Amino acid sequence: IKKVTSGNLTQSIAIGKRNDEIQEVVEAFNSMVKQLSASNESNVQLRSLDKLKDNIIKDVTHELKSPLSQLRLALELWLDRQVYNGIDRRKANHKNDHFITIIKENIGRLNKTIESVLTLAKLEAGTVKYDKELFHIGELILRVTAGLRLIAEKRGLSIIINLPDRLPEILGDKMKITRVISNLIDNAIKYTQNNPTIIVTTKAVGKNFEISVQDNGIGIAQEHIENVFSKFFRVPTGNVHDVKGFGLGLSYVKLIMKRHKGDVY
Repeated sequence: IKKVTSGNLTQSIAIGKRNDEIQEVVEAFNSMVKQLSASNESNVQLRSLDKLKDNIIKDVTHELKSPLSQLRLALELWLDRQVYNGIDRRKANHKNDHFITIIKENIGRLNKTIESVLTLAKLEAGTVKYDKELFHIGELILRVTAGLRLIAEKRGLSIIINLPDRLPEILGDKMKITRVISNLIDNAIKYTQNNPTIIVTTKAVGKNFEISVQDNGIGIAQEHIENVFSKFFRVPTGNVHDVKGFGLGLSYVKLIMKRHKGDVY
């Protein structure tokens, strides 16, 4: 039993032939060990497949980065050449302008997704450098919300900020914390339709500092709660249209907070 407890799942008990309670206990124990061994082997295979999947995603994403960058550059150069001697030749065909806009938007979207996947892979591997410094969290929140407020107002939303008069300095990677807060508010903007208000508040919880982003959005069904921080997971929605993204933002947030010895929920 001590060997099994220490991880040796090849261990079994042999006591010869008996016809009593001890025999029943031994048979039950050996059956349990056999099932544990099979389960452990399955888990090892699943972890191996998961790692293989992550490596494939990372490799494919890396390979896509170069040709996509070249495609974007080629499109930009082509657009520049359409203006010659002060004459914009694109105006001759407004239908083409519409297609060019679609191409540019999707190239930008793919570039952003590729960068997110590669950044997430580095975060998971622990190879990302953290430049920690002391900074005022209140000033950072105000700066982030100021930029996102324009997007929110365009969608008919309002952002309310409730900050105490005095906020502490915190030690962390300022750029990465900025992205964490930006991702959370941006996520609230995407999924808020009715009663369009997003509230950002801060408060001290014991020795910790808590930032809350609250919205009146569609919410998340209970069965999806445990998956919201998983890579590439997006909550199925039947009434929210034009929500773009690949389900990487919250995974990024979770990893960044973990590296700062914090949490997100």
